[in-house]
Amino acid sequence: MKPNSFKLEIETLSPLHIGDGSTLIPLEYVLEDGLVKVVNLDFLLEALPEKIASQLGEKMVPMHDFLNRKNQGHLLRKPELYSRKIKLSDGARGDLKDDLDPHKTQINKAQIKTFVKTGGKPFIPGSSIKGAIRTALAYHILKEARGEKVEKILDASVKRERDRDRDAVEKYLLRADDDIDEDILMLLGITDSAAVEADHLVVVRGKRLASRSFIPTGYYEALPTGIKTTFRVFFNEFGDGVQRRRDASLIPTTPQKLFAILNEFARDLIDFEKRQNAKIKMQKRGDLQKYLPDFERIIKFCDNLEAKMRDNPNAGFMALGWGTGWHSKTVGILLNKDPEKFLRMMYAYKMGRPPRGNWKPDPAFFPKTREVIVGQDTEPLFGWVMLRLKED
Repeated sequence: MKPNSFKLEIETLSPLHIGDGSTLIPLEYVLEDGLVKVVNLDFLLEALPEKIASQLGEKMVPMHDFLNRKNQGHLLRKPELYSRKIKLSDGARGDLKDDLDPHKTQINKAQIKTFVKTGGKPFIPGSSIKGAIRTALAYHILKEARGEKVEKILDASVKRERDRDRDAVEKYLLRADDDIDEDILMLLGITDSAAVEADHLVVVRGKRLASRSFIPTGYYEALPTGIKTTFRVFFNEFGDGVQRRRDASLIPTTPQKLFAILNEFARDLIDFEKRQNAKIKMQKRGDLQKYLPDFERIIKFCDNLEAKMRDNPNAGFMALGWGTGWHSKTVGILLNKDPEKFLRMMYAYKMGRPPRGNWKPDPAFFPKTREVIVGQDTEPLFGWVMLRLKED
């Protein structure tokens, strides 16, 4: 008899951002005392004279400057003005203050992408967890395949996906006739995590590490390292060990089986990160030398992840959410080991193709960019978590 469900604890090993599609604009918060203080707009609209209240939003200016210009700076000292406060990482603090300079023409850079919440509290959606499990399962299936079978899978997925979805291989492996109702992951259910207190959130600064420079990407509300919460894994259509669905045996029905699949992918992801960053680090171009500390941060973090896996043999590891990169959301790193196969996929899916100009895909240096977190006070990579069995 297969288990109906089990409960898992999830712990963040690096800042995790899962966005709700919204942003805080500079008119919605005040930067003070190393905190982002989110404005209670209901209180503000009641406290302001009607004429001044009607001018809110006419120009993109920081709330602090708007109130001072309107001789309403006394409101900044009222606790009622703020609905919540978010801590700032060291890497975000200086840049955000600079981006809030009202004399700058691009103050929209100071927008903060917010974390998904329920009842005002952040949580990890089950869909995000399941998406990471799905990729790891597809990776496991493809890694177990050999020779001609891999060729057939790649050829079939390329021919089948007219729009060249990045998860075409996963769809081919896990879904019959491109019918979502025939997707074997329908057998696996993942609940949303329990919500955690909003005061755990922190604002981090993201930048894209490109082949020649760091490109600012934004500010993100994130769960910092060390946050723990729980969720439940449950199963559908398993009864008395009878498989009711095609390939139902592929579903990991115990924590041990699930962790084995996740860790297989996690180890290869970590190895890929170390190889790619070491490869870029070895380039002698002068324009890269000033970024060597960042490459070293990534490699050191990966070393620490490997040590964490060794110290926790009964746990599962994965990366999810924003900023984890193309390689953690697809089976691509497995194909990347064969330059000829990978080049075919790059052409088929237009991977790494710029919006304009010439394009010559290079499997050896794909992906060419990497999202990193700025600052020495935090881990450099987004979204790594550890899973452990939690007794009910």
